[in-house]
Amino acid sequence: MCSELTKLPTKTAPRRIELRKIRINVANLSRVLAGWKVLLTTCLFLVGVIGYADYQTGYDRPLLLFYLLPISLAAWFGSFLGGLGIAVVSIAVSMLSDVAAGSPAPGFWNSGMAFVSYALFAGVLSKLRTLVGELDRRVEERTAALQREVAERQRLDREIAQVADRERRRLGQDLHDRLGQHLTGTALAAQVLKDKLATKSGQTRHKIGAGGKRGREARAVRRGRHRSYP
Repeated sequence: MCSELTKLPTKTAPRRIELRKIRINVANLSRVLAGWKVLLTTCLFLVGVIGYADYQTGYDRPLLLFYLLPISLAAWFGSFLGGLGIAVVSIAVSMLSDVAAGSPAPGFWNSGMAFVSYALFAGVLSKLRTLVGELDRRVEERTAALQREVAERQRLDREIAQVADRERRRLGQDLHDRLGQHLTGTALAAQVLKDKLATKSGQTRHKIGAGGKRGREARAVRRGRHRSYP
């Protein structure tokens, strides 16, 4: 029973992680779909406005060039297929506006050529967007690599400064210790030399004093002899 209870957290933990991943994916998908909805609504609204203006101007003055605006938005912010879909809708709206404006026959040739132009334009924009995205990605990678290189150089500079500081302190400590030992040895040698000199000077003074005493005794003896023999 205890072993089963201990196994429960290990089984539920991966499930929680999977549920969290699913929630994150659903949230990302919902954001993407919301963005697509906004983009699609904007493009369709622009197509409707341009179609109404095309109807007002009449079939003899088509506004095929203005349909490039929603097509470019769909191709740049969406995808090539999105731009192609908006191009199909634009061609259909243009043909309907011409028919509603009193065109005797739908211009299939003009509409076909316009669709080919729209498709090429959407393809060029989609390719350009891909190239710009690739360029941005490379710039971000180069920037990240440069930042890592700068951070690595700064780290190496800090390490070099720390090593130099440690070596400087070590050399200073070694110099201080060696100089202290040298000075201590010199002081001891000087003290020993002083003691030796003091001992030798004492012995010299003693010898000098003894010699002077003997000289005085010798002079006294000579004086006594001189007095005893006039």
